[in-house]
Amino acid sequence: FASPGSATAAQWVQLTSAAAGTLNPVVVNGAGFTLYRFDKDTADPSQSNCNGACAVTWPPVVVNPNGKIFLSGVPKSEIGVVKRADGKLQVTVGGWPVYLFSKDTAPGQTNGEGVGGTWFAVSPQGAKVIPLTG
Repeated sequence: FASPGSATAAQWVQLTSAAAGTLNPVVVNGAGFTLYRFDKDTADPSQSNCNGACAVTWPPVVVNPNGKIFLSGVPKSEIGVVKRADGKLQVTVGGWPVYLFSKDTAPGQTNGEGVGGTWFAVSPQGAKVIPLTG
């Protein structure tokens, strides 16, 4: 089993447009885990500002320099990478660096939605996905 941050997991990344809880559509990884964006990052230019302890709670989705990114329902034009402070390449959607949330323990969970008012599930275009209210 390779942890999401391990080098073996970074050979390829799967990004799929899916529903997670009340959020639809959101981008999920190959294992079905929701991906998030951070309001304190920037999209133009792409910049990750989640390092150190932040990146433990919110593991960045990284890919090797020669790794592949497979897409399903996510526009190829929206996908890119940005070099992180640690030198790794982080996947971006709509320019926004994307992350997993350490407290999502099963596919389809959205425990990171709205955390601190700065973390939101990411749409296939890189926008924040806000839950529909009844």
